[in-house]
Amino acid sequence: MQNRILPFILISTLFACQFVQAETISRLQAETLMAQCHVFRKQQIQPYKELEIDKCINKQGKEADYCARFYSGYGETQSDSNGQLQIGLFWGSPICDKALIVEKYFQMYPGKDKYEYEK
Repeated sequence: MQNRILPFILISTLFACQFVQAETISRLQAETLMAQCHVFRKQQIQPYKELEIDKCINKQGKEADYCARFYSGYGETQSDSNGQLQIGLFWGSPICDKALIVEKYFQMYPGKDKYEYEK
């Protein structure tokens, strides 16, 4: 009985592997994906930015214009005082990870028109 079960399991596994879907992403879709990432990041960062501006105004007693300018780049990638790059907030989200992977692929292979992305 066990001799008949093993081949069945192996065949089932092979068929299941064939149904792993890959998504094809074009260069235009890659640009759209990166734009979606930027919109997502902006939406996620905005409440934190507003909180910092509010603290600047109400707790530090600074002018609203000053605080808005000071925190205008809040959450974005920037260099710290030692010259080290501080990666911006929310780049590690699934949509941004996917966008960065696809962008890197097209930079590495400028002649390619499509990228196969396994879901």
